[in-house]
Amino acid sequence: MLDYLDYTNIIMMGDMNGVVSTHMDKSQNQNLTKDGRLPKTFFELTDNMDLIDIWRTRNPLGKEGTFFSEAHLSWTRIDQIWTTRGLAPKIRKVEICPKTCSDHNALKVELRLTPTGSFRWKMNDTLLRDQEIVKKAQKL
Repeated sequence: MLDYLDYTNIIMMGDMNGVVSTHMDKSQNQNLTKDGRLPKTFFELTDNMDLIDIWRTRNPLGKEGTFFSEAHLSWTRIDQIWTTRGLAPKIRKVEICPKTCSDHNALKVELRLTPTGSFRWKMNDTLLRDQEIVKKAQKL
């Protein structure tokens, strides 16, 4: 399905409305009829794109919620950050921030990016002498 995309450096984050592990990502005082796990198709997508739950990878035993339900007096970690496995070494820090004005805690990720250097881009002027390129540009 996504074979045509180059997805070597992806960060997917947000409210996933489900948890990876009911044991690790939900408070234990919940007595709900449905378990709230993410659907099988979500895990198929993360497997196909080689995505990892970077917060869980960095906090394998952590039990921290991102959403607190006043009605159920329980928390869940439904807000998540998923990255491609190859991008993980470039992630300096990942954290769940304290809740402020939203009913969800914010997520924060800091990247360690390699500087590309400063340079000025300049168009190759010889391209303007190539009639095929000029014709294609005129059609735009």
